[in-house]
Amino acid sequence: GYVIVVPKGNKEAERTAQTIKQYFAKNASVTLKIVTDDTAAKDKEIIIGSTKRYKYSAKDGEYFAKVSGKKFILPFRPIPASNIKREAHTPSR
Repeated sequence: GYVIVVPKGNKEAERTAQTIKQYFAKNASVTLKIVTDDTAAKDKEIIIGSTKRYKYSAKDGEYFAKVSGKKFILPFRPIPASNIKREAHTPSR
């Protein structure tokens, strides 16, 4: 089966991988293993972020999906937290 590959030490990619793993478990009854890019490559991979297997450069917040053989590639560059505008929210009563 497929494994999800994340760059070693990339917490944002790890969170994204966990979300994908949970989605497949819930909606397709499939258990996907999450591995880092310092492990041996597998034939079937879902690659998250810029890894040793797939490098790219992107603008902040840019993402896309690409299929290459049996590899599904989801590179992204997260928006830095300092660039996210936060607004005060007052709960309605």
